[in-house]
Amino acid sequence: MSPPSCSRMGISGGRLGPRPRGGAPSGPGSPPWSSIRCRVSGCSPNRSSRRVFRAEPMAPLHASLSLTSWTWEPSVLAGTLALAAAYVWLVRSRGRDASWSPLARLFFAAGLLAMFVALASPIDTGGDRYLFSLHMLQHLLLAMVVPPLLLLGLPEQWRAGASPHASGAGGARRAFETFLDRVHISPLAANVVFNVVLAAWHLPFLYEATLRNQPVHVLEHLSFIAVGALFWWPILVPSGRPKSMSVIGKIAYLGFAGVPPTILGLGFILSPTVLYPFYAAAPRVTPLSPLDDQLVAGLVMFGLGNLIYFVAIWVIFFRLDDKGATAGDQPAMTAQSPATMRR
Repeated sequence: MSPPSCSRMGISGGRLGPRPRGGAPSGPGSPPWSSIRCRVSGCSPNRSSRRVFRAEPMAPLHASLSLTSWTWEPSVLAGTLALAAAYVWLVRSRGRDASWSPLARLFFAAGLLAMFVALASPIDTGGDRYLFSLHMLQHLLLAMVVPPLLLLGLPEQWRAGASPHASGAGGARRAFETFLDRVHISPLAANVVFNVVLAAWHLPFLYEATLRNQPVHVLEHLSFIAVGALFWWPILVPSGRPKSMSVIGKIAYLGFAGVPPTILGLGFILSPTVLYPFYAAAPRVTPLSPLDDQLVAGLVMFGLGNLIYFVAIWVIFFRLDDKGATAGDQPAMTAQSPATMRR
């Protein structure tokens, strides 16, 4: 009786492993099925064998991503230029009636730059094709960085709901100013809507739809900017003005807003499986496995998201201390005024 052949025993490429289903050939020139399976699952090639094989310590690289991987989408260019043109038009037409400070213009320019970087740089290319962590960074830029910078580009009296009306103003200009005068956003509603939209887009079926359908992806990005502006508006209305929250209210508002990103980020960090099949099958551009990439995305959501809120709270405290110091100096100045007048 002749000894069994290697193919019947499942020996392929010098490694012991189960024979591929369906009788697929596995010659010396093809990678052993067991090693491929174990790169994905992290198991040993043959559980029944006493010999233990370790999973590959580094995922194979199948694609590349460089700092020159910019995408010049016409829609992104058109949207950025349209916002810039609208801002220039507002500054020139309302420059005499509103204080368009150099700092406000710098904020708006920074917001446009952050938006363009999020939508056209390698952050967009890498997030759309390879890495969940880059896509998460893009989402935070669009929802938590771009909107407040753009809103800070408006004059403070506009954010306070007290924009002056010039006689003979155009219809579009009057409509815009009327909206700023009458806008009133419930802080609780803004906070809830922002976090619900942010969490809903990360549901697996919706997230997969954004990666495979461009119109849905564009809708996701626009919704992040819109609800981001809705969320940051109550914070940027100066305290002590009509329709504004108190300093304590703003701090509580930001503290409550930090809870959902924390839960979402921890969910990504602690998940034992890859939640989005798109990234599980995506080519590798870094040594990170899909599960490690998901962990980094959770750290971005948890760490960077809460860092942004912490910086906002610190700025609110800083402005409060500055105003308190100014108010403390004011009585001494007024108390000396009568004595000075008697002399």
